[in-house]
Amino acid sequence: MPWYGHLVGAFIFAIPFLWLAVWVHSLGFISDTHAVFTAKVLLALDRGRLEFVGFTYPPLPFLLTMLAPSPLTPSIWSALAAGATAWLLWQHLWQTRFSTGILVLLLVAMAITSSSAYVATQSLDEMSTLFFFLLAWRFFLGFTHRRETWGGFAAGLVLGLAFFFHAYAVLFGVLYALATPFFRVLPPDIPPRKRWQALLTSSVIVAFPSLLAFGTWTYINWLFTGDALRFLAEPASPVYAFLHPAATPVYGLVAAVRTVVSDLLHLPLVIAIGVIVAYHTPDRLFAFLIAPLIILLVRAMGLAYPPTFAAGTLSVMALAALPRRASPRWRMLLVPAALLHIAIGLFAPPAQSITREWGLFLLQGTPREADLREQAIAERLRLAPPGSILADDHTAYRLIARAGTARPFLLPVDGDFTAAVQAPRRFVRYVLVAEQPVPGEALAPRYATQAPPGFVLEAAWPGWRLYRRLDTPPLLTE
Repeated sequence: MPWYGHLVGAFIFAIPFLWLAVWVHSLGFISDTHAVFTAKVLLALDRGRLEFVGFTYPPLPFLLTMLAPSPLTPSIWSALAAGATAWLLWQHLWQTRFSTGILVLLLVAMAITSSSAYVATQSLDEMSTLFFFLLAWRFFLGFTHRRETWGGFAAGLVLGLAFFFHAYAVLFGVLYALATPFFRVLPPDIPPRKRWQALLTSSVIVAFPSLLAFGTWTYINWLFTGDALRFLAEPASPVYAFLHPAATPVYGLVAAVRTVVSDLLHLPLVIAIGVIVAYHTPDRLFAFLIAPLIILLVRAMGLAYPPTFAAGTLSVMALAALPRRASPRWRMLLVPAALLHIAIGLFAPPAQSITREWGLFLLQGTPREADLREQAIAERLRLAPPGSILADDHTAYRLIARAGTARPFLLPVDGDFTAAVQAPRRFVRYVLVAEQPVPGEALAPRYATQAPPGFVLEAAWPGWRLYRRLDTPPLLTE
């Protein structure tokens, strides 16, 4: 198929996700991740300093959002990535022995759940990463089974590119490299003493680009900021999400195993495909287990692997691993598993708050009170004079994104911010403070419970306080 045929196919498969993204946006829903992207882009553009995006991680979602600064922009890109992923999966499924109806059921079962819909439209970094994981897998099979050297190099390049969307791409690159010796088909005339050299070379080819991307990015951060891992403190990074007070920590191997098992129990179709892989192609079982192993490793290290991202990772990699020569009689297992998968995904999602809130939001199809309140407050804040609201974009990113501008806010990137935190009355008219501090945030420890000197509490709503200088007219209250 020519390249433009793949583009057309990917766009057709993206249409349902595009519709969902636009519909959800019209109801006022904005994910935290897309709010971070939008707020950072608005800050760079409003200050006229694009270098503010330079060390923001992950960089590529911010650059894509910059093309049209709006929370809808990353959702559109995410939906296109979801369409491309679905198209690649469909091409793989089409080569199996199952009927078209079963193939459609399998693809719909993976896409229609609330977790999949969330990642496909509300998480550009995660959805793009899943697309690159799948694309790398296709190249990887060409490298290991068809002896295409370019396939190994391309798989590594794709995983290296994925790092600029998500930090966990490095771990996938390493595990892909470790799996290479189990999959690589070498010519029979290679002497036994040189086989290990060939397999080691193959592993390096796959792992090198992602490790190079990680090393280059950490070096640049160290060179210009003095902190090699500074990018992991960004609000959109997985580590930062874990450190947020609202996150549920996972410590230790036992707890990590428990959460991974819980994820799998909510994905019966993944379990069914695992049974088929173990029966038909047991030599590929290790590759099938790469995704759950990554999730287990990340959580055992005490980091965050969101349940929505986990469900998407397991689902995509499972469909990609479905053996092409699986007998049609396995439909007796796949069809009920797919139907159960849909039922659980829609009506009994994992207990994590974001999954349940998103699922209820989709079923109700009406704007949430919290979104309406947040939008109304943001529209009033945007009317304030430039630099008159002291805030920290580590916490205020949602309000900045909804306001559509960063001009009214005095933020940590501004030269007067540190002095304004010490003496707000000299620099600003208003102080916007989150009630719960997050790592790196400067305002909440000082003013979450008491007004700054010379200020009075003007308004309070769940999670927030707005203080007004005594000689300043009200901003939110008449």
